[in-house]
This record gives sequence, C-alpha cells and structure tokens, in this order.
Amino acid sequence: MPDGLARESTQSTPGWTRSLLYAAALVPFLPGASQFLQRGVPDLLFTGDGAALELGTLQAAHGVQWLGPYSRFGWHHPGPAFFYLALPFYEAFGHRGPALNLFAFVANIATTVAIVVAARRLRGRLFALAVAALLAVYMLVGVPFLLANEWNPIFPVLPLALLSFLAACVASGDMRVVPAFAFVASVIVQTHVGYTPEVLALSTVAVVARWGGASQVPLSRLQQMDTRLMGLTVGILALCWALPLYEAVTARPGNLQLLARFFVPKHWVEHSWREAIAIVVDQMAVMPLALARTVRVTVQSRWPVVFGLASAQVVVLVAALATAVRRRDRGLAVLAIIGIVQIAAAILAVRGIRGDIESYLVAWASLLGFMSCVVVAAWLVGILRRRLGGVSAAWTVGVAAAALLALAISLPVARSPVIRAPDLVAERLARDVETYLRSLPASPPVIRIASRGTWPTAVAVVLHLTKVGIPIFVEREWISVVGQAFALRGGEHPNLFFGDHSFGVQARNQSDLTFVAAAGDVYVYAGRM
Repeated sequence: MPDGLARESTQSTPGWTRSLLYAAALVPFLPGASQFLQRGVPDLLFTGDGAALELGTLQAAHGVQWLGPYSRFGWHHPGPAFFYLALPFYEAFGHRGPALNLFAFVANIATTVAIVVAARRLRGRLFALAVAALLAVYMLVGVPFLLANEWNPIFPVLPLALLSFLAACVASGDMRVVPAFAFVASVIVQTHVGYTPEVLALSTVAVVARWGGASQVPLSRLQQMDTRLMGLTVGILALCWALPLYEAVTARPGNLQLLARFFVPKHWVEHSWREAIAIVVDQMAVMPLALARTVRVTVQSRWPVVFGLASAQVVVLVAALATAVRRRDRGLAVLAIIGIVQIAAAILAVRGIRGDIESYLVAWASLLGFMSCVVVAAWLVGILRRRLGGVSAAWTVGVAAAALLALAISLPVARSPVIRAPDLVAERLARDVETYLRSLPASPPVIRIASRGTWPTAVAVVLHLTKVGIPIFVEREWISVVGQAFALRGGEHPNLFFGDHSFGVQARNQSDLTFVAAAGDVYVYAGRM
C-alpha cells in the first residue's frame, strides 16, 4: 500500500482501540482455554485419524517422520511440518494424545493474532478491529468445530486465512512478510495437499500484484527484499522441505513422485462444473448465515437463499474492485482480487477431489465468505473514516465490534469440546491385547485388519502397544496409515486379526484361531487364516 494510504488508515485513531483489538482477537478462545484449565491434558487413547496423527508425532520424536499425514489413497501429504510443530507440546505433556489438541488450540491463537497484526499493517487499526470481530463470528458460529481440531483436513483453515492477509501485504508492497508467507504456505501444503490450489492462487496474486504495480512504487521500495530477506526466505523453505525432498530422492518411488503421478492432468478433473460450483456456493454461505445467526436473525439455508448469498458476494467483490480502481485504493483492490481469485481456485480445487466430496474436504471453502466480509469491512471502514473522521469512525467500529463479539460468544451453538470424550471400548481392548501379548514369547506380532470397519480401533491398539513398549508389525496395506516403522521384516511372526461381529462368529469355528479379546463390536483373534 502506498505510504499515504497507510498513514491515512491510522491517523486520529484513539488509543483504546489497541486494547479492544487484541481483546477481540482472544475472546473466541476463552471458553476453550477454560476447558483446558479445568481438564488439563488427560491421558486418553486416540482412535482412527487421531491415532494416526499421534503415531506420526511419536515417530517425529525419534526423528524418523519424513512425510505428512496419510491419505486414503495410499500416499502421504507432502511434508511433516505438523508433526514437528506439535512435537514440543507432545513431549511436554508426556506423549498424551490431547496434547495435539492443545497444540492446535495454541496454533490457532497465534494465527488469529497474526491475522489481526497483518490486517493492521494493511489498512490500520479500525480495519483490523473489524476483521477480529468477523473472525470471532466465523470461529464461534460459522465453524464451531475449528479451534482445537488437530485433524489435518481442518487444521490449515485459519492458516489459510492468515496466508490470504499475508498475500495482500506482499501485493501491497510489504516485503517484510515474505518469509512468514513462505513458512505458512509450506505448513498448509504439507499438512493437506488439497489446499495447494488456494496457496498457488494466493502466491500468484501476491507476485503479480506486487511486481505488476512496481512502476508506481519508488525504487527504494523495490529494493526492500534485500539479500538478508531473500536468504531468510530460502532458509525457511529449505528447512521446511528438506525431509520430504530427501525422501523423494532416496525412495523408489518417493512420496512426491507418487503425488505427481496421482495428480497428473488426465486425473485432475473428477467432478462436473455444476457439482463443484454448487459445493463452493454452499460453503460461501456459511459466513453470511453465521452473521445472521449472531444478530439473532433466522434465515433458512435453502438453495435459493444460499445461491443468493453467494451471488451477492461476487457482486460485492466486483463492485469493491471497481470502486478501488476508481479511487486508487490499492489495498482494497488487492483484497477484492484475492476474494475473486480464491473463489475461482476453490471451484477448480473441488473439481479435482478424487472420489466422494466429503464435507471435511471442503470445509476450508467457508473462508470464501469470511474473506468477502473482510472486503466489505475494508470498504465500509474507509467510508466511515472519510465521512465521520477518525474518532467518530473509531467509536462506530468499536461499538459494532464489541456487540458482535458479545452476541457471538453468548449464542448457544453446539461447539466441539477442545478435548474429545475417551473411547472406553478402544481403551479396554488395547489393555486386553497388551495383557495377552505380555504372556507370549518375545516375537513381535503382525496386526492384520480382517474387517475394514475396525481399522480405527486397530490403529488405536497399535498406538497403545507402541507407547507401552511392545514391538509390533502391521500388514503392508495399512503401513501408509501407521508409518514405515511398522513395516514387516523377515522371520516368522504371530498374527493378530481385528474383525467385526461377523468375523468373530466365523473365527469361533476355526480351530487355528485363538480368541484374544473383544470390546464393543471389535474382536481380536490370534493365529493363521
């Protein structure tokens, strides 16, 4: 942003707005913080994807986690950034699974504060205050499952919002945030490859808008990205990508090669334009509907309403861009362009989803509505400043932000607890299997999943046995889930079969299978099949 606009956005802003700004950023996290203070970090057993993520973090503690979380298609997401970032929390709390929830919670606090700081750098404190209030509505009402969610399809949602603001900063000439952009973009892509189209779109906007407007910027500003800044950025990228690149070079084939083969052009498009647009339109309505709920307005989320809300966002973005060009407001223009480009990238990303479009794979697209509201806030704050002056505009924005915060946090929404309830069935089964294995000779068993529906509990048992020091192997089909550390090596090993009720009935009639344990609808037998 030109210096004149930066000064205009901060002049005559009362000092009390600074305190309100950071209070607004932290208020959404108070209920979750209270839960952590009351419960601490309990020692409970994760199952399914949570157990797989904990296994990855446990292997990172031994320095052998080179890849990201597993994919249902047999490869891994590009890199292990999530595991190594979570590792200090995991170590500090004695290898307890809910430490990953605490990590996600703290990471989201840091991300939210960073968003507010980036918004302030973009257009001043009043705009940042409006962003903080909108973000609170988004987190508390729009996506109330977000704040302590460690699941890798969900964890990058707020970092993607931060990346949007960092892209706007770079596009507006603030080159000091380039290293932060490189780090956040790397973490997002490594944690879930489905975010890559959005990251590429934001990177393109940042580069094109930054250097496309270079002729309007003094030469001294073009030299801001000096050798030290470039070196820091390259160093961050090298640190983030060293392990996955090393794995790609040493493995045959490496994970990055598997990803490239999977996403070759002939396999890119899996869904129709109509289906992709419908999904994106539905997600774009999340934030406007959340705002309506926050101010206690009942709106039916039927297709005509949802489509109307999404269409209105597109119209507003185009109108904001036209107004920004006319008024030579580079900051507003950049935000509007980012909103438009993100919508297009989201449609392309959804078209490329392989298999069924599960809700957790597209939850990030709800950010599109949030970013549209951010553009409206930037537009309105500018109008208020011009018409009311700095002090009156500050009071108007401050009162509106405080009201939104109070309404959002008091709205009775079914928010996910920061720590899940213990899975007593899985814990009992894990203890029973442990007792059985301690009574056998030292040869490590091979975990085999006879009924696919039992895999979440089977992975939980693998996690438990690993944490109590019992060596085990896992059959080849599930190595991508639990990690290469469990790959079967030579020699004879006993088998442990995990199956459902039907398997249990069948196993009772086989003389070469020995009953080990059962809990809920999961049965464990030892022997040969």
